[in-house]
Amino acid sequence: MSTADEQHRQTPEINTMVDPYVVGTLQQGQGSNMVIQTTEGSVVGRISEVYPDHIIVMKNETPKYVRIQQIIWAMPLDR
Repeated sequence: MSTADEQHRQTPEINTMVDPYVVGTLQQGQGSNMVIQTTEGSVVGRISEVYPDHIIVMKNETPKYVRIQQIIWAMPLDR
């Protein structure tokens, strides 16, 4: 098997940028109700989980998964 064939059989890599300031801000708001403005519109609900690449926002027991890279701004509703 040639080197070119071996390169095509390797597992593809996914590279993403992590913004530690956005992740940190969202972690501080975890458990709170927030408005999250994304490139596709706004999401309102309680931030349930925060991960380096996405968050889970709960609204009426329904999870919504939002990619960190799609977030424009976030604002708490509880304060």
